[in-house]
Amino acid sequence: MNRHLSHQLFIFFFCMAGIFSSAFATDIHWDQGARRAWVLSIISTKPPEDAILPCLDLLTGDDIQNRHFVKVHYRHIRKFITTIVEVPKDTEVKAGDEIEIIPEKCSEGKTSTFVQVLQEK
Repeated sequence: MNRHLSHQLFIFFFCMAGIFSSAFATDIHWDQGARRAWVLSIISTKPPEDAILPCLDLLTGDDIQNRHFVKVHYRHIRKFITTIVEVPKDTEVKAGDEIEIIPEKCSEGKTSTFVQVLQEK
């Protein structure tokens, strides 16, 4: 392949990558420490005592049923971290959804902060 054609293909693929990524872009609050997270499951009942999560430890079964918690994981450097996020009752999320969160440490009894559901534009 000649150099000119190779350069044109590079430009084409670079432009296509930009178009593709902008089609799915959503404003993330990176400056506030936000992360993209993926919903693993909805927490609708208090976990059994042997599987209690520290950030849900002080809540009663009624607290958990009357609030909307989800278990998520997000990427941090080279590993995934699993944590709990409280989502507003009027926000619909399901397993597999991508959301924006401000991470906290469930191991320290703190739930992460929900920011938004990330949707394709």
